[in-house]
Amino acid sequence: MKLSSNTSLKRSIILHWGILVAMLVLLSFGTSSCVDECETITRYVAVEPIYRSLSEIRNEVGVVGPEEIQHPGKIFWRDGYFFINESGKGIHVINNIDPENPVIEAFINIPGNFELAVQGNILYADSYVDLLAIDISNVSNPVVTHRIDEVFMEGDFGYYMDANLGLLVGYEENAQVVQEVSECASQGGMFWGEDDVLFARVDLAASPDVLQAEAGNFTGQGVGGSMARFTLTQGYLYAISTWQLYGFDLSNPYEPQLNGTTDIGWGIETVYPYKDMLFMGANDGMYIYDVANPASPAFLSQYNHIRACDPVIVDNDIAYLTLRDGSTCQNFTNQLEVIDISNPTDPQVMSIHSMDHPQGLAKEGNKLYICEGAYGLKSFDASDHEKIGDRELDHVSNIHAYDVIAINGIVMMVGQDGFYQYRCSPDGQLTLISFIPVENIST
Repeated sequence: MKLSSNTSLKRSIILHWGILVAMLVLLSFGTSSCVDECETITRYVAVEPIYRSLSEIRNEVGVVGPEEIQHPGKIFWRDGYFFINESGKGIHVINNIDPENPVIEAFINIPGNFELAVQGNILYADSYVDLLAIDISNVSNPVVTHRIDEVFMEGDFGYYMDANLGLLVGYEENAQVVQEVSECASQGGMFWGEDDVLFARVDLAASPDVLQAEAGNFTGQGVGGSMARFTLTQGYLYAISTWQLYGFDLSNPYEPQLNGTTDIGWGIETVYPYKDMLFMGANDGMYIYDVANPASPAFLSQYNHIRACDPVIVDNDIAYLTLRDGSTCQNFTNQLEVIDISNPTDPQVMSIHSMDHPQGLAKEGNKLYICEGAYGLKSFDASDHEKIGDRELDHVSNIHAYDVIAINGIVMMVGQDGFYQYRCSPDGQLTLISFIPVENIST
């Protein structure tokens, strides 16, 4: 375990917590300058860090019975069962053998869970800094068969440990607005007060709506990627951080072993397996790695695009990559890129299609499904890559679409307001067949 002093912890938080960058941007709107001596009234936000002990976190893993979905995240399907991550809290297990009547059978409480993958009867999940292997052959009585302690502690996962306080898991969600009178010269952007309380000075009169939205993000919940950061292939579980690929040997699936890490690049968001390769979507492009020897991933090529948030999927030697704008992407592009990867050492763009705000996507046969966030879910005819953007088959609006899986003509989609399932007709029309709503949505 790598412990840091309070000073180094504070520096690390400022460097690594992306939300702090957003707060700094706000300062450009609310900071005043003075040449002569003066006094000013400043209103700022106080955000208090939340610490928990590892022993407390680990003791909370287990089934607590079916629970309502509140903050859906990553998704996974296996043999008639659908798994939905409850961001930061655990995993909903849904019996989806009859897609028209899905039943939430259990909720596996896993503090700090954002990623998952299932192979056979083993569920692999992160729990803050740990990797868990959980036997779910009996979903009402899951058993942790193996835990790799603090495997995600190092690197860029954003977790930090204080010797006395424990693991930093987030910040107080309800930020406190404070008002003070101070000298102009004493004004700073961000500073630490007593009892390790972080303060950011922002002019509330100038941008109250922005402040409210940003303050609510100090929760440690993941909102970055629209596709998985865990994937299974070649007898390995691969996990990505923003710049590293972690390879876990599953020779004994009940006891995964870390084989090593590979430095990839920066801004890695998603990973997708195809044949004996991994395709990783990043802020600056798509990285392709050969994992024919799963213990030694080898770089094949990189396809570059302008900076944007993006997931990628692959089918029939064609990669489909969506780019979207967003606060973490610093970009205003929303499009689908179709890339020929028949020669994975030299990917070539085939066509580009304008989109509204594309996020997760899936493909089955010649149909391509794209989640467009607040713009809903769309189906496209992808038989001619040059005409995909002009061949929209159906558009389900008035919903929020985040991520999607398509199997046997059933389109399973999760968004902010729930878990939707559609039956797709031969001509691409989407008919709703079931819906599990999100309860108590937080705005």
